[in-house]
Amino acid sequence: MLENSFDIEKAKAAVLLIATNTDNPTLHKIFKILYFAEKKHLAKYGRPILKDRYIAMNYGPVPSEIFDFFDTIRGKRVFEERAESFYNAFDVYGEKQYNIKAKEQPNLDHLSKSDTECLFESIEENNLLGFKDLTEKSHDLAWNNADRDNEIDFVYMARDAGASDGMIEYIKETLELRNFCFA
Repeated sequence: MLENSFDIEKAKAAVLLIATNTDNPTLHKIFKILYFAEKKHLAKYGRPILKDRYIAMNYGPVPSEIFDFFDTIRGKRVFEERAESFYNAFDVYGEKQYNIKAKEQPNLDHLSKSDTECLFESIEENNLLGFKDLTEKSHDLAWNNADRDNEIDFVYMARDAGASDGMIEYIKETLELRNFCFA
């Protein structure tokens, strides 16, 4: 739905921001902190931070494009030239290569003030949570309303984060317009 406008440099900046401001960053922790930031941003501002699709996986929501990029770093996918700067920004390590090390600082010029606000709020709220707590917290209304291994609806994400009825209508209209434009 939103792949056509996915901004790799913005995604890299967001993930680097999380990785450089959390204790023991892992794929799971980064994905969940990003998901919670996205929910906040949708509820407050009516748009996602990144134009990535979140997939309802067993251990909670996973950003599809970003997951694929990390799978490439881990040697599980074919290299895509368009994402080379993303690949170069991270190291993965550990037995299953789930631990993340940032190799550079985030370029905050790629993120809006509202993006960084929601990212930092999510980091503050979730940094100290472990795998089990992050998983349970992410098994929310949006995740529960998606079929496993399928896309999570942004409207449910916003609703779960407390978006007003007016904001929900705005998000629905915006998504319909995007779908029409990319059809």
